[in-house]
Amino acid sequence: MIRCDSGADSHSLDVKKARKLRIGPSGQLRRLSSPRGILRLFSHAFTPKISRANCQLRSKPSQISTAKHWLAVVWLRDIYMYSVERTNRGNRQDGRTRVVVPLATITVVIVVWHLLSLNYPAFILPAPAAVAMKFVERTSDGTLPMHIATTAGEALPGLLIGTIIALLLGYPAAHSRWADQLISPLVVATQGVPLIAVAPLIFIWFGSGYGAKVLVCTIIVFFPIIVNVTTGLRRVPTHLHDVFSMLDASRIDRFTKLELPAALPFIFAGLRTAGALSMIGALTGEFLSSNRGLGFLINQATGLYDTALVLAAILSTVATSLAIHAGIRTLERAFVRGHHA
Repeated sequence: MIRCDSGADSHSLDVKKARKLRIGPSGQLRRLSSPRGILRLFSHAFTPKISRANCQLRSKPSQISTAKHWLAVVWLRDIYMYSVERTNRGNRQDGRTRVVVPLATITVVIVVWHLLSLNYPAFILPAPAAVAMKFVERTSDGTLPMHIATTAGEALPGLLIGTIIALLLGYPAAHSRWADQLISPLVVATQGVPLIAVAPLIFIWFGSGYGAKVLVCTIIVFFPIIVNVTTGLRRVPTHLHDVFSMLDASRIDRFTKLELPAALPFIFAGLRTAGALSMIGALTGEFLSSNRGLGFLINQATGLYDTALVLAAILSTVATSLAIHAGIRTLERAFVRGHHA
């Protein structure tokens, strides 16, 4: 038994009960699930001299070591659940609401669109039925699938490369003030100049092929990801770092078991934004120089005043962006839950 006296309050720590993860004040045993509560127990039970309490350890060294070990187990469990609980809190919605609300919104938009199309010629605002017919026609002959695959084939590699670069630069920027001061101007510069002004230079320097379009996507997705990476790594509470220091954790263990799990919700938030931006980057490159892709198809249909095809290509772009977003959300649910399980 380890006993700690602090004025009128008294706390006891039983090693056997610690093994069952049932540790609490004397006479009021309870399950600790709060990192702050565990830190308070660490402070009162294992610090012989502190400003607010004078604790007397009445136990064998082996019992103290065992108690510290099991308290560390409780702490690590709370670390794994820390980010997920805070991210998912308040985000649970009824299943029917998630289905009914989007369908109602789409229905209202289509009805309003149809009513407006009655007052304009088809080359200005075609009816939803005409756009649907054009979409089915170009899908059946293979035109739309080919252009969608081309654009997605430029956006996804750009998203992957931008994520890797953001992770490599975000880690030192989050831990070193010198690295942050060096990297921050470059990060801001990627967004300080409109991409449409930089893209022509990219095509001049790197040609107008596939690599230049992937580079455009990489540049546009880099900013939101690195901002969220650095924010997530910096938001890890200091007392969690203190526990890993107490356990003599290596830098790799600290990153994989503390910093990465805590930063994952922020990283995936940046990826959700970057997923949509990657499509914008791909279309920007195709607008400037391309012979295939959704950007090329929109340019071609605009020159022919085929507004129905323009809208079909735009809707295909939206559908592709939603598919990328849904894929990232699926990875987030699987990866974050798996990391915190």
